[in-house]
Order: sequence, then structure tokens, then C-alpha cells
Amino acid sequence: MSPSTSTPATLTPTLLGTAALGLVVALVRPRDRDALRAMLRPHATEGAPSPRTPGVPTITPAPEPPLPPRWTPATHAATAPFPFLANPVLAASTEHALDAFARRLSAAAETRRTVRVLHLGDSLIADDRITGRLRRRLQHEFGDGGLGMVFLRPTARSYHPAGVRFDARGWYPGSVVGPLWEDGGYGVGGTGFEAPDAGPTATLDFDRGRRFAVRARRDPAGGALRLRLDEGPWVTARTDGEVPVLVADTDGVHSVTVRAAGGRVRVYGVVALREGPGVTVENLGTVSSSAQALLHIDEAHWTAALAAEDPALVILSLGTNEASHGALGPTAREALRRDTATLYRRVRAALPHASCLVTAPPDAAVVLEDGSVAPRPALAAIVAAEADGARDAGCAFFDTLAWMGGHGSITRWQRTGLADGDLTHLTDAGGARVGDVLADALLHARDDAMTRGAP
Repeated sequence: MSPSTSTPATLTPTLLGTAALGLVVALVRPRDRDALRAMLRPHATEGAPSPRTPGVPTITPAPEPPLPPRWTPATHAATAPFPFLANPVLAASTEHALDAFARRLSAAAETRRTVRVLHLGDSLIADDRITGRLRRRLQHEFGDGGLGMVFLRPTARSYHPAGVRFDARGWYPGSVVGPLWEDGGYGVGGTGFEAPDAGPTATLDFDRGRRFAVRARRDPAGGALRLRLDEGPWVTARTDGEVPVLVADTDGVHSVTVRAAGGRVRVYGVVALREGPGVTVENLGTVSSSAQALLHIDEAHWTAALAAEDPALVILSLGTNEASHGALGPTAREALRRDTATLYRRVRAALPHASCLVTAPPDAAVVLEDGSVAPRPALAAIVAAEADGARDAGCAFFDTLAWMGGHGSITRWQRTGLADGDLTHLTDAGGARVGDVLADALLHARDDAMTRGAP
């Protein structure tokens, strides 16, 4: 008998083991089943690079470096200027673009308020490598204000902001990248989740926080929600009025459960905040997003949603998906310029007392049929459109492509473990590099505004 042939005697332990595991999965609490299944099935190593692009050698990704020492103007005064502060084309319009953010940071210690930063973007934001590093840096400097807003459940497998675990069932998504809703009511981040009737439930486990606000669409004809903090009593709220904030006795690890209790309801996410003073950097990244996609949000609806969050700074990091469509013809370039300018103006109009920062997409490349690597031909036009749109709207602008080293830099980043094998996404270390330079740029702007005594 060959070694590969199984007898009933050798099959019995395997069958019993499988049955036992199935019984365990069936008996555990519903909210724990997904976690248990994830433990039992093979999974990719956390932080592993994307599937390798043919023709690109596999490189071990570099780990995220530790946080640098606390920032002080004296020790960083000699640091080279950063592109969005030094670019002569943009200097006139961006010189004071971050003053509002700087003022909020300076006042936070006295008012003990939380300074909120919303980061909207595509998959490079959703994976929390750039956003998470920026969050850790700013919270290291100014205090931990919590995670801020996260979507009700992951919008894609790559959406995983650090500090929260999700368990959601039965909710139907609507997003600026599809499925689309006719009313354009996607919330502040461009994604929402609907329940047509009672039953759908989502539980979010936060590693810190004290105040938890569920963001739902106000609808006079809407239904009801039941909310629960940890193992406390259920609270019922109708979406035709204010949804109550859940407040814990102490700051720490807490879970928030949102359950549809009848009638059609639409929920966007949960805002988790700690007691101030502190800073949030909130991950509102949507895989496949773009300026054109975010314009699917109804303008009046988005204006109200942005104003309700009252951020001190909105960061817009888009352009990677536009770059994946090949060279842009004259019509496509004009549409891109129009969309980016319109998007930035909407943010500025909705938040006249806040700052906005536009970051250009990082370098990316494509592997040709002969195995050679070529830059994405649309990147230059995308960066130019975003720079012009930022200038016209009064937003600060950071040229990520130029800072990385221009076209071709993504291959050097990949060879040194900073970029994934797809020559588009970044590793933990690469995301940390971008997050660090954004943090340094914001801190430089804060120091400059305070030196000038910005009004």
C-alpha cells in the first residue's frame, strides 16, 4: 500500500478532529466566529507585500521604524525645506494654508478639545500605513484623541485602521465607487451601509476611547437603531432625530454594537474619541477612490457631513487610481483638472475655518511585456492638476512624487523594501516614511504659523 493511501483507521482521527472544530465554531458566540475561522484557515503574513509583479524581484519588506524623538523647533530648524512649503509656483497660495490647523493645535492645550484630522483617499490610505504613522506621530506630540471615525465595517479587505476590530453581518454597502445610491448620501467618508429591516448587526471593538458616536443618516421616514456599549443596556434611537452618544465611565477598551431595529436605516460609522486635549488622524480611505468618485456625494449632504465633524484639517490623497488608466488624452486631462478643482473647492466651502492639504500620489510603475519597467505616463498630468486645484482652492500641497525622487523612484523603493511588488503600494516602512514627512511638514507649518503669530 502506498503511503498516500488512507485506511479507515487513519481517517477516523481526521474526521473526528474536523467534526470537533466544526462544533466549536457552531457553539461560540456569533461575534467570535469570524475570528475563530480566521485562526483556523491559512492567511497571509501581516504586512506582507502584494502578489509579485512578473519581472520584479521579490524583496523582503522593511519593518516600520520606531517613532523619532519628540519634535522641538530648535532641533529641527536646520531641516531642509519641504516641497509644499518651498515650491515657488505654489508659495503664494499655500504659505498660510495651514494656519487654521496650527491655531487649533495651539489652542487645544487650553481648551482641552480634540483636534480632528480627516484623511480621505484611496487604497494607500485604507491600509493605514501612511495614515497610521501620521496618527502615531501627531498623537505622540499632542496627545491621543482616539481613533476618530471608522466605517461601520471594512469597505474592503485592505481597510484595517489600527485600533479597531469589526464584526458585521447583514448590512448592504453603498459607496462612491459602487454600488451607487441615487440620493448621493454616502456620509463624510463616501461609504454607508443600509439595513432594509430589523436584524443586521455590527460590533466594533476599540482598543481605546470613552465617547462613541454612531453616524447615521437622518431620515424622517427612517427606522430605528438599537445601540449598546460593552455589555450595558440597549438604547433605542430613531434616525429621524439625534442618535445618542454612548459614554463610558472610563477611557479604555470598549465595544459598540449597532443593530437595525426595524424600518430602513443607513449607518456610516462610529466616531471614537478620548478626553482632550489630543489629536485624531481618521482613516476614511476607500479602495479605488478618486476625485471623480468623491464627487458622487451629494454636495449639500457632504457639506453638512463635513461641517458636523468639524475637523481642523482635511487631507486629500488621491490620484493613484487615475494613474492606472494609462496616458491621459486632452479630454481626460481636462476632466481630471475640473474634478480635482471642484472637489477641493467643495471642501474649502464646507469648512471655511479649517485647513486642507492635498498630497500628490507617490510614484508608480508598470511592467511591460518585455519585462522592463516603465513609469505610469499619467502621473505628471495628475500631479499638475492637483497642484493647480490646490492653489486655486487655497489648500496646501505636498508633491509626494517629487519628494520620493520623481519617476522611477518606486523601483528603488521596492528594491530597498519600502514598496510592494506591485510597484504601486507601500510596505509598512514605506508608509512610515511618507507619514513621517507629512508629520514633519505639518509641524514645520505649525512652528512657522506660531512664529508669525498667525491671526
